[in-house]
Amino acid sequence: MKKQKYIVFSVFVLFGFLALASFALADDMSPSSSPSVRQDKKQEMKNKIEDRMQKVQNRIEQEKAKTEERKAKEKEKMQKAVDTIRKFWGDMVKRLEELFKNEDRIASGLSDKLDKAALRGKDVTAFRKQLDDAKKLLADARNALKDFGSKVEDILKTEKDVKMAREKVKDLEKGIRDQIKAAHRAFEDLRKAMKGLNRDEPKPSPTPTPTPSLTPIP
Repeated sequence: MKKQKYIVFSVFVLFGFLALASFALADDMSPSSSPSVRQDKKQEMKNKIEDRMQKVQNRIEQEKAKTEERKAKEKEKMQKAVDTIRKFWGDMVKRLEELFKNEDRIASGLSDKLDKAALRGKDVTAFRKQLDDAKKLLADARNALKDFGSKVEDILKTEKDVKMAREKVKDLEKGIRDQIKAAHRAFEDLRKAMKGLNRDEPKPSPTPTPTPSLTPIP
């Protein structure tokens, strides 16, 4: 802003200098002056004007170059920040995918236990419903992760504040992580409910047959 004001000020100074030069030139061009003197003074004034104009033009070009250089540095700095956030998201995606794999293993293990219980004649209908609900939570989190990839790019394109962009991306990652945690709690609740499902039920002890008492013969 200050540099722009300087440029405007320099232009005004230049115009003022030209105006003064015009008046000075008019005074010097009196009829009493010889043609050669008038010509010399005219050329001298012209040289001064051109020199002043060149200095102002050089200054304007220098300020313009500095402005362009500053913009280029700011753009480079912004790009580095964007690349850092994009890398952060890529690293988070890898970690989240590992969490998904872990939860998938848990779900598969619970499903195997229900299958074994069913083969033993156990009613596992309610347990399977509970497992399906937990798997649905995990699927929603996985779909969110896919959708958030484009959301991250939108944030990086529209958010000019780098710190705010980073916070928004962190919020996306936290949202998915919370969804995974919710699915994990659901799996753990099911695991607790299934505790002892595949154990053999103790067979009832046979009722002892009473030994008949001997009746003495009279």
